[in-house]
Amino acid sequence: QVPVVNFAAASQTVSEGVGTATITVQLSSASTQAVTVPFTVSGTATNPADYGISASPVSIAAGNTTATITVAVVADGVAEPDETVIVTLGTPTGATLGTPNVHTLTIAGQVPVVNFAAASQTVSEGVTATITVQLSSASTQPVTVPFTVSGTATNPADYSISASPVTIAAGNTTATIT
Repeated sequence: QVPVVNFAAASQTVSEGVGTATITVQLSSASTQAVTVPFTVSGTATNPADYGISASPVSIAAGNTTATITVAVVADGVAEPDETVIVTLGTPTGATLGTPNVHTLTIAGQVPVVNFAAASQTVSEGVTATITVQLSSASTQPVTVPFTVSGTATNPADYSISASPVTIAAGNTTATIT
């Protein structure tokens, strides 16, 4: 009887910079000969900027029931949304193709931390104050941060302020409220 080959799981999620993720390919039963399975890679992540992957095909040695495809997950230091590495098994040699035969590896995107550059400041009347909002790392998309205003000064008698929200442009790490 010819064994069936498939992925042990249809998906998994790892954090960016985790190091290495492994995708397990399994046989329904051990074979007396090596089983080779070609695979293709697609998805929204970019090789080599976001990941590196072991070469196709994956081989399961005679007498074994599993082998792994290794994915090196790169920490690029850029805040970005989740990205995917989709691995699809092709026609195997020495086995028949089962399901799941597509594995989606999701690389959880980095989310930057937003804060004020300073907790407080003092200015004289008649002076324009600039309040800097900053990100821990640049983002590949604009970051919009709503804010509220309170205190003892009144608007417009004592001050006027930029409208909420403040937006930090993609690729930048700061924006200002005046």
